[in-house]
Amino acid sequence: KEFAERRVQKTYVARVAGAMAVGAEFLVKEPLNFDQDAGRAVVVDWGKASETRVRHLRSLNQSITGDPQTLVECSPTTGRRHQIRAHLQHLGYPIVNDFRYGGASQEGVEIYGKGVSKRLRQSLSNCSRSWCPECNELSRTLDGLSLPVRSFLTPLWLHAHVYKLPRLNLRFEAPLPEWALEEGTS
Repeated sequence: KEFAERRVQKTYVARVAGAMAVGAEFLVKEPLNFDQDAGRAVVVDWGKASETRVRHLRSLNQSITGDPQTLVECSPTTGRRHQIRAHLQHLGYPIVNDFRYGGASQEGVEIYGKGVSKRLRQSLSNCSRSWCPECNELSRTLDGLSLPVRSFLTPLWLHAHVYKLPRLNLRFEAPLPEWALEEGTS
């Protein structure tokens, strides 16, 4: 009942691409529509009202690619499918390893990049079946004909951190994952 009546205060932590200004806060009020064919939420004028507060938590040390990253706190006040992911992308700060919403994946670079080992390529190729759509997708990716669409090794760097139900005086907190604990500057 608390969820249905929007009385739950939700706080998420995300690791995003880009150098967000220290102390930056945004209130994103962009309407969203979930495009079933594309499998993603899109910002459109005629979409459902949605609102997410985004706050800079920490600037992180540069990634192995040399690109800046930022740890942010996201507090949605509405509950649209993929809302946080779409709003972060709209701001220009996609979740680092979120292929679907414009992030690049370190794992994708390592697995699918030019430096992929011949042994790994051969192993993946040996398992391929011509009738399997996922095998065909992998084969096209290894051949450089398409970009990888998912990260196989790491869950999305978006974490449900705190849920509060003030009317019931309840608070649930999940510890931060390893990717959110990296040293950085506030």
